[in-house]
Amino acid sequence: MIRSITQKPTIPISLFILVSCTGVSLLTPETISSQAVAAQTANINISIAREKEETYENFLRRAEAMAAKTIQSRFKQDASIAELRVAINGENQGAIVPILSLKVSRSGWRMSPEIQRWATYYPDSKFLLGFEQPIAQPRSATPPAGQQQPTPAEQPQSPQQPPNPETQQPIPAEEPQPEKPQSPFQRLTPTEEAQPSDSSQ
Repeated sequence: MIRSITQKPTIPISLFILVSCTGVSLLTPETISSQAVAAQTANINISIAREKEETYENFLRRAEAMAAKTIQSRFKQDASIAELRVAINGENQGAIVPILSLKVSRSGWRMSPEIQRWATYYPDSKFLLGFEQPIAQPRSATPPAGQQQPTPAEQPQSPQQPPNPETQQPIPAEEPQPEKPQSPFQRLTPTEEAQPSDSSQ
């Protein structure tokens, strides 16, 4: 019994330690990197409802205040968070619409804790949430495709107005010229000279 046990091959202790350390060195970086990425970035979604008779400007200021308060508290509570991604959604009568979104790092927020610098706004939410109705576009005066515009000859002519007697001057009537009386010494025509007078007979 003793002889058979002593003749079995044995693994050197140095080789066993080398293999164990190599396996640990290969697995440890991947595990640490995945945990670090999950801990560095945090995504936060917040929804706020519109209050009765609230204007869009007040609703937007309230969303900004909610985002700033959330960022400040999360960075303070969890020291492992290096970056925050926040999305603020608005609710009104069952409609849910994004109002603003932002991404900020811990160092950036410490240097400039202003929402307006980091936020991206969505102005269409003003209409989608019913704060204001969109302005209707005016219709163009172009006629339909099958309808042609009348030519100048086809256009109706405006009726002519009768002349105004006050503006027109009357035309003076021609006065009759008086006839000149015939002179007793009027020269006779040749036929009258040829005829003899009754006194000569």
